[in-house]
Amino acid sequence: MPVEDCSVGFAGESSILHIVEVKASSVFEAAARALARFQAHAWLKSELSLQTVLVVHLPTGDREYRVQVRRLLAWFDEPGRDRIHRYQLKLLLTRPQTSPRVNARIRAH
Repeated sequence: MPVEDCSVGFAGESSILHIVEVKASSVFEAAARALARFQAHAWLKSELSLQTVLVVHLPTGDREYRVQVRRLLAWFDEPGRDRIHRYQLKLLLTRPQTSPRVNARIRAH
């Protein structure tokens, strides 16, 4: 899948829907980038849990994909060809995106 604008959202504990727009080349990449953006805000981070379901909408098609945060975190450590890319996405969750140590290529999306 080419890099596309995706919208990713979740309903917090207060039943308020939170949505961000990200550029991603897969559903899991979109979920990872959105989770990093949500965690950048302390008031949103407190509403996230392992059971939180992120809903990913791709611009092509009317289909929505649901990714549980627990499943996304497990995806980072799975074996496979794209393990390096997944590791780079995982770094987004551990460091702020504005950190000078975050790879410029990761921020480019």
